[in-house]
Amino acid sequence: MRAAGLEVVAHAGAEGPVGGTHTLIEQLAKDRPGAYEQLAQFAAQACELPQFRDTTDHLNIVARKPSR
Repeated sequence: MRAAGLEVVAHAGAEGPVGGTHTLIEQLAKDRPGAYEQLAQFAAQACELPQFRDTTDHLNIVARKPSR
């Protein structure tokens, strides 16, 4: 993004710390909805932490074109 001349405003890992656990997460949602909700909240809160953000399969990046 920076090489293209854009200013990175923020970036976060799409999967956060629960990446790669899709089947487990689906089962948790069915069997223990309260635990699922807590895990979802944690994943949302942790998605910008470098240790999770930088190891995710997908990134969400917010960038803008600098004003001249």
